[in-house]
Amino acid sequence: MSFTAEEKMSVEEHMDLFGGRVWTHTVVLFTHGDCLGDVTVEEFIEGEGEALQWLIEKCGNRYHVINNENWNDGSQVTNLLDKIERTVAQNKGCCYEIDQKAVKEVKQKRKAAEKRAKARARYQMRRMKSTMKDTGNNVSEFSLVLLGYGEAGKSSAGNTILGRPAFGSGRTYQCVQRHGEVGGQKVSIIDTPGWWKHLPIQQTPELNKEQITQSASLSTSGPPAFILVTRADCSFKEQERKALEDHLNLFGSSVWDHSLVLFTFGDLIGGRAIEQHIEWEGEALRWLVDRCGNRYHVFNNKAKGESQQVRGLLEKIQEMTVANKGRDDMDELNKVTESRKMEKDKANTRMKRQRGTDGEESDDVFVNSEEEEVLWAKKL
Repeated sequence: MSFTAEEKMSVEEHMDLFGGRVWTHTVVLFTHGDCLGDVTVEEFIEGEGEALQWLIEKCGNRYHVINNENWNDGSQVTNLLDKIERTVAQNKGCCYEIDQKAVKEVKQKRKAAEKRAKARARYQMRRMKSTMKDTGNNVSEFSLVLLGYGEAGKSSAGNTILGRPAFGSGRTYQCVQRHGEVGGQKVSIIDTPGWWKHLPIQQTPELNKEQITQSASLSTSGPPAFILVTRADCSFKEQERKALEDHLNLFGSSVWDHSLVLFTFGDLIGGRAIEQHIEWEGEALRWLVDRCGNRYHVFNNKAKGESQQVRGLLEKIQEMTVANKGRDDMDELNKVTESRKMEKDKANTRMKRQRGTDGEESDDVFVNSEEEEVLWAKKL
């Protein structure tokens, strides 16, 4: 595999966590050396490029290669241990010791993050109890719009909620709606096209933006719950935050009062609480959760059916719906949808004038299949 400039930057930044002295105690170990064939590891290093050469030189030209297919060759392990011993000798017999000041700072940050995480969890629980203490506020029908970047796990989340493979695993290019029943409550889920994770909204095709905006109009039970899907096992940086904010703003400012962050692939963060992940990940993710009124939930995508995690999500959506009771934000959502439709109509008119033709206009098509699927498609 190639060693790119991006990998070099990642290695350097992670190694810097140990302090500058760590490089004098480091050896580069190449695995799967059997894949090199007749090429020596030295030839591979020279032919790979500046990034890998920088890494080798940063480690004082200390490197080793292991053939993963040759289990019986104990000499390759012995040679590695010899190189490690020489590394220790070059450091005057001293092993690397972590800067205790840095360790103390990390512990302090972790303690503060854990304190904030517990406070966040308590606040969410307290608010739910306060809002839902009136048992007459039950919601009989849920309408959910799944939003997020491509490969965030939107379709998988929809399948988890409905307890069946209702949505395909391929990329979503148009709005797809599925219906089901969870715990005796009707649930309508609208999957939407994803956007590029790190690219600005200007890079999202206009057709995709139109599909995203129209998703709200498919709700038949008032303003839908907007479920912002993001992976729990991946970093959440400022570029991703900006892209998500811009796409949400397509619906108008009131959308945030109807939004909840759903973390997928929660099984990949081990035993760590989702609140700890939120606090440790950084300012961008904390901003998103706070912007959604501290409404968040986490899914283990491997668990299907009417599990506790699905019921927990619906309870949080119900709390959000009750908190917004009496507000009619569908007017704003409909205005946004109509405004984008008018812009599209004007663009089509301008295009026809330029072509000098009154060709057939491309209308929206609403399809309702026997599987209760709803598609907004285009005649292309």
